[in-house]
Amino acid sequence: ENQGREALSFEHAFGPGWKQIWRVMVRSLRQESLVSPAQAAGLAQAAGISIDGDAPLSHRDRRQKPIHLSRFPRLAADRLAFFFQSLRWIDRQPSSKGGGSFDEATDSLTGIRFDPGSIPSLTQIIPAYNEVVI
Repeated sequence: ENQGREALSFEHAFGPGWKQIWRVMVRSLRQESLVSPAQAAGLAQAAGISIDGDAPLSHRDRRQKPIHLSRFPRLAADRLAFFFQSLRWIDRQPSSKGGGSFDEATDSLTGIRFDPGSIPSLTQIIPAYNEVVI
């Protein structure tokens, strides 16, 4: 299958189930009204999937269509740009085994032998009502 650089990075980081993860991300952008239904469908089609996950894409819908983030609302474009920049950072990291190479079976989130305990915990502070976080 002919995939772009971002799709390959996505698959590298998330493993064989990356398209399902992408579908959930795109649905979330649509549910938060950050992208239109047509834009969400375009993002899904760029990965060769449908937004609803039920109907397989026709050959015409599967063709590669570049995604230009400048055509998306600013917040959605910023989120997508940050996400794909993060994938590039993940691509450059050594394996969790210390061997220096990424092993898809154990290091990708949908890998066969992935251990959820290997993900470092994350704490996030979200200010509410214009509070200042120091």
